[in-house]
Amino acid sequence: MKQRLAGAPKFAQIVIDEPPAIIAGDNLACQAWRDVASFLNANRVMTVADINQLVIYCSTWADWVRDEEEVKRAGRVVCTERGGMQKHPLIAVIAQNKLLLNQMSKEFGMTPASRAKVSAAPEEKKVSEFAED
Repeated sequence: MKQRLAGAPKFAQIVIDEPPAIIAGDNLACQAWRDVASFLNANRVMTVADINQLVIYCSTWADWVRDEEEVKRAGRVVCTERGGMQKHPLIAVIAQNKLLLNQMSKEFGMTPASRAKVSAAPEEKKVSEFAED
Protein backbone atom coordinates (compact mmCIF):
# COMPACT_ATOMS: atom_id res chain seq x y z
CA MET A 1 0.00 0.00 0.00
CA LYS A 2 0.99 3.59 -0.45
CA GLN A 3 2.21 5.51 2.57
CA ARG A 4 -0.74 6.48 4.68
CA LEU A 5 -1.42 9.57 6.66
CA ALA A 6 -2.56 9.11 10.24
CA GLY A 7 -6.27 8.32 10.21
CA ALA A 8 -6.34 7.58 6.46
CA PRO A 9 -8.50 4.64 5.43
CA LYS A 10 -6.78 1.29 5.02
CA PHE A 11 -7.83 -0.87 2.09
CA ALA A 12 -7.21 -4.59 1.92
CA GLN A 13 -4.69 -5.83 -0.58
CA ILE A 14 -6.19 -7.75 -3.50
CA VAL A 15 -4.85 -9.73 -6.43
CA ILE A 16 -6.64 -9.05 -9.68
CA ASP A 17 -5.35 -10.37 -12.96
CA GLU A 18 -8.17 -10.04 -15.46
CA PRO A 19 -9.17 -6.61 -16.77
CA PRO A 20 -12.64 -5.36 -15.81
CA ALA A 21 -15.46 -5.35 -18.37
CA ILE A 22 -15.15 -1.62 -19.07
CA ILE A 23 -11.86 -2.18 -20.95
CA ALA A 24 -12.37 -5.82 -21.97
CA GLY A 25 -12.97 -4.91 -25.64
CA ASP A 26 -9.77 -2.87 -25.94
CA ASN A 27 -6.82 -5.20 -26.56
CA LEU A 28 -4.19 -2.54 -25.87
CA ALA A 29 -5.81 -1.48 -22.59
CA CYS A 30 -6.09 -5.15 -21.57
CA GLN A 31 -2.42 -5.69 -22.38
CA ALA A 32 -1.52 -2.70 -20.20
CA TRP A 33 -3.80 -4.00 -17.43
CA ARG A 34 -2.14 -7.41 -17.39
CA ASP A 35 1.36 -5.89 -17.38
CA VAL A 36 0.70 -3.31 -14.67
CA ALA A 37 -1.57 -5.52 -12.53
CA SER A 38 1.13 -8.20 -12.62
CA PHE A 39 3.67 -5.66 -11.31
CA LEU A 40 1.30 -4.34 -8.64
CA ASN A 41 0.25 -7.84 -7.57
CA ALA A 42 3.86 -9.03 -7.36
CA ASN A 43 4.72 -6.06 -5.16
CA ARG A 44 1.59 -6.49 -3.00
CA VAL A 45 0.40 -2.93 -3.50
CA MET A 46 -2.92 -3.47 -5.34
CA THR A 47 -6.09 -2.63 -3.43
CA VAL A 48 -9.74 -2.43 -4.41
CA ALA A 49 -9.40 1.37 -4.23
CA ASP A 50 -6.87 1.23 -7.10
CA ILE A 51 -9.07 -0.45 -9.70
CA ASN A 52 -10.66 2.67 -11.22
CA GLN A 53 -7.34 4.49 -11.37
CA LEU A 54 -5.75 1.49 -13.05
CA VAL A 55 -8.58 1.43 -15.62
CA ILE A 56 -7.90 5.10 -16.39
CA TYR A 57 -4.15 4.44 -16.62
CA CYS A 58 -4.64 1.51 -19.01
CA SER A 59 -7.16 3.35 -21.21
CA THR A 60 -4.87 6.37 -21.41
CA TRP A 61 -1.90 4.14 -22.22
CA ALA A 62 -3.86 2.49 -25.04
CA ASP A 63 -4.93 5.89 -26.42
CA TRP A 64 -1.31 7.10 -26.27
CA VAL A 65 -0.04 4.05 -28.19
CA ARG A 66 -2.73 4.43 -30.88
CA ASP A 67 -2.07 8.16 -31.22
CA GLU A 68 1.68 7.58 -31.54
CA GLU A 69 1.02 5.02 -34.28
CA GLU A 70 -1.26 7.47 -36.14
CA VAL A 71 1.34 10.26 -36.00
CA LYS A 72 4.00 7.83 -37.21
CA ARG A 73 1.71 6.85 -40.11
CA ALA A 74 0.52 10.35 -41.05
CA GLY A 75 3.65 12.30 -40.15
CA ARG A 76 4.32 14.99 -37.57
CA VAL A 77 3.26 17.70 -40.02
CA VAL A 78 -0.05 17.55 -41.89
CA CYS A 79 -1.71 19.63 -44.60
CA THR A 80 -4.48 22.02 -43.56
CA GLU A 81 -7.74 22.49 -45.48
CA ARG A 82 -6.23 25.64 -47.02
CA GLY A 83 -3.14 23.82 -48.26
CA GLY A 84 -0.78 24.99 -45.55
CA MET A 85 1.19 22.85 -43.15
CA GLN A 86 0.74 22.44 -39.40
CA LYS A 87 1.83 20.21 -36.57
CA HIS A 88 -0.32 17.07 -36.35
CA PRO A 89 -3.15 17.79 -33.85
CA LEU A 90 -2.51 14.51 -32.02
CA ILE A 91 0.93 15.71 -30.92
CA ALA A 92 -0.70 17.88 -28.23
CA VAL A 93 -2.91 14.96 -27.15
CA ILE A 94 0.15 12.69 -26.98
CA ALA A 95 2.00 15.19 -24.79
CA GLN A 96 -1.00 15.50 -22.48
CA ASN A 97 -1.35 11.72 -22.19
CA LYS A 98 2.38 11.34 -21.46
CA LEU A 99 2.05 13.80 -18.56
CA LEU A 100 -1.00 11.95 -17.22
CA LEU A 101 0.69 8.55 -17.56
CA ASN A 102 3.80 9.84 -15.81
CA GLN A 103 1.75 11.23 -12.93
CA MET A 104 -0.26 8.02 -12.59
CA SER A 105 2.93 5.94 -12.77
CA LYS A 106 4.18 7.86 -9.75
CA GLU A 107 0.95 7.15 -7.87
CA PHE A 108 1.38 3.43 -8.50
CA GLY A 109 5.07 3.48 -7.54
CA MET A 110 6.27 2.75 -11.08
CA THR A 111 9.01 5.37 -11.28
CA PRO A 112 12.43 5.15 -9.61
CA ALA A 113 11.76 8.04 -7.21
CA SER A 114 8.21 6.99 -6.32
CA ARG A 115 9.10 3.37 -5.59
CA ALA A 116 10.80 4.42 -2.36
CA LYS A 117 7.55 6.02 -1.16
CA VAL A 118 5.38 2.93 -1.67
CA SER A 119 5.26 0.13 0.84
CA ALA A 120 3.83 -3.31 0.28
CA ALA A 121 1.21 -4.93 2.41
CA PRO A 122 2.83 -7.18 5.01
CA GLU A 123 2.98 -10.83 4.08
CA GLU A 124 0.53 -12.97 5.96
CA LYS A 125 2.25 -15.08 8.54
CA LYS A 126 1.42 -18.75 8.38
CA VAL A 127 0.27 -19.99 11.72
CA SER A 128 0.97 -23.56 12.64
CA GLU A 129 -2.10 -25.67 13.21
CA PHE A 130 -0.46 -26.71 16.48
CA ALA A 131 -0.10 -23.14 17.77
CA GLU A 132 -2.03 -22.25 20.87
CA ASP A 133 -4.64 -19.48 20.69
